[in-house]
Amino acid sequence: MSLTELMVVMAIIAILAGLILMSVSRTKNSARQTVCINNEKQLITTWAQWANDNNGRLVPSHPWYDNGERMVPWVTGMGHPNYGAMTNSLYLLDDNFASFAPYLNRARVYKCPESKEKIMGFDTIRSYSMNQFMGTPRKDNTWWYFEEKDDIPEPSRFFVFADQNPKYICWPIMMIRMTNNYWINLPATHHNYGGTLSFGDGHVEYHKWREKPTKGHPSVQRWVHAAWPNHGTQAQPNDRDLAWLRYRSTMPKGTNGIAF
Repeated sequence: MSLTELMVVMAIIAILAGLILMSVSRTKNSARQTVCINNEKQLITTWAQWANDNNGRLVPSHPWYDNGERMVPWVTGMGHPNYGAMTNSLYLLDDNFASFAPYLNRARVYKCPESKEKIMGFDTIRSYSMNQFMGTPRKDNTWWYFEEKDDIPEPSRFFVFADQNPKYICWPIMMIRMTNNYWINLPATHHNYGGTLSFGDGHVEYHKWREKPTKGHPSVQRWVHAAWPNHGTQAQPNDRDLAWLRYRSTMPKGTNGIAF
């Protein structure tokens, strides 16, 4: 075999090896996305079961007090800078901190396998958050906070859980600013600039984000370095991602919920 022929063969082998590596990488990414979807399916199934066991009342999305009694949220998360609440699995698996604990006692279900976030050298325990408008009552004359399952007019429309940008995981809720062009919590973009969400009717779907801030603009800070109110980032003008998520978060009072 001549040197030229040998070089051609080596080039072909290199191309084939590259194609194989790309295929393996895509397969791994697809497998991790499937795990993420399955995680959210388990979360939304648990959410529905908890409501069934509590006369249709929705599990609190974050802690609140009812006549002086502390109502335990689905899981406990803390704001800045409580690192322990984001690295200690007891906040997921102990029923003093998590209403889901008796139903779903596997910590890995609460985190997308694509999330590699660490705090002070420790792996974070969660990447999913609950829609802030689900479960916890709040007096609001503008927007609906859904307290019972029957309060949700279109279960297939309103999301319950979302995979959240790991820079913004702290409280167990995903906060959506319904006015002003600003993100408080950004969704995750682990899966080819998209993320997974689960909805009130039990279905889980993948959604691909479109705007620069959502995809991870350099101005986005890690949450432990961000000082309130600069917790989030400026949205794009007429931000399509923010509009998409707002429509699936809640609806204004005094409307039929078709649009706002």
